[in-house]
Amino acid sequence: MKIFAFEETCFKENSKGSISGKIIFRIVGLGKERGLKVRFFIFNPAQVREFICQEKRATKIKVAKKIGTQFYPWLSWRYMIDSKRQWYEKKYHLSLFDAVALGIYCYYNGDRGKRNKEGT
Repeated sequence: MKIFAFEETCFKENSKGSISGKIIFRIVGLGKERGLKVRFFIFNPAQVREFICQEKRATKIKVAKKIGTQFYPWLSWRYMIDSKRQWYEKKYHLSLFDAVALGIYCYYNGDRGKRNKEGT
């Protein structure tokens, strides 16, 4: 079984009409063609950050710090680079930490996400 996890986008979209929706349905279709069972979940980014940091108003940089210091210390150098940047500067590694946080959240809370009926 292949499992995919996605964060909800900020904008509510028609799931079949959005680009992410088209990608998801394509992945499911390819999986079915190859005889794979594909499940995917969509999670709210705020819930993921709250779960990782154990606080209501967690930020992306707090998530990066938690992951870089407590979960995966070998990633701490990437956190340190982004933490030294000014608020208006691009923080290049935050997407990496978002993906890791989503993976951790999915591992512990997989069945609580919104599941796509076509993918199960």
